[in-house]
Amino acid sequence: MRHVLIAILPLFLVVACGTSAPPPRDVTQKNSSCTGQTIHAGKTDYCLVKNKRSFGDAQKSCEAMGARLAVLDDAAKAKAVADALASPWGYGSGLWLGCSDEDKEGTWLCDGKPMGHAPWAPGQPDNELALDDCLEWLADTGKWNDATCAWKLGYVCRGDAALKCAGKRIEIGKTVFCARGDDLRDWDGARKACEGAGGKLAVPENDAESKALFDALKHPVEVPSTQPGLGVWIGLSDEAEEGKFKWVSGSPASFGNWLAGQPDDANHGEDCATLTLGDGKWNDADCGTPLPYLCEPK
Repeated sequence: MRHVLIAILPLFLVVACGTSAPPPRDVTQKNSSCTGQTIHAGKTDYCLVKNKRSFGDAQKSCEAMGARLAVLDDAAKAKAVADALASPWGYGSGLWLGCSDEDKEGTWLCDGKPMGHAPWAPGQPDNELALDDCLEWLADTGKWNDATCAWKLGYVCRGDAALKCAGKRIEIGKTVFCARGDDLRDWDGARKACEGAGGKLAVPENDAESKALFDALKHPVEVPSTQPGLGVWIGLSDEAEEGKFKWVSGSPASFGNWLAGQPDDANHGEDCATLTLGDGKWNDADCGTPLPYLCEPK
């Protein structure tokens, strides 16, 4: 632990988009805007926030932006973010990163995974007074310090540069989906919206993934639909050739999770697939129907 008066740090040197950040909000709310300085490093977007918060509140703030506290898990990432800073933060300045050993002392986890890259400052981590369980990045040196989680520091959020989510982020395995319940579109409009966000309409790859998506969306419905029986658009259709459903990638569907009696192409006008909010099964629907939709990274 270092002995520095955090309250007098020259944080005014950091460029920010606003003078104050909104209070922490639940991750289900729509907000994909960085409330601080956006940094592009490789394929990842970072958001450097000067407004000081505790570790827990910093996590919530990142989630409210559709992101999470950053994990700089290799030297190249750490250097890229450090190099992108517009100006030095001054001696002793610290920023929260997304690692802690709160669950088990001495076992540091980052996003639930064991810590890899670990450039600790000399003598750290020391768990001084048995209170230092959260990871502080010393911006002036690039070294790490274990700090008391209740301290109020600036922080770094990490977004998914491959998919900008203005809706509800859903993590299933290694894939981050984005549910847009606030934006009703026809199937083609939903496809274009996902592509415009850097992704594609969702492609559930197996029954387990399809069920996991339904579990994340089921009652109380996080993604409201005016037609819950139809549900939300996914990236599957047979518009090109009736009866031959293909994913937006052009590959044929390798499995089907259809409702009983579906797809039925009712009135010869149902060529696009939805994931229903009743039981998570698929249904074919009129492609022109305005519905919520699910995106995933390309």
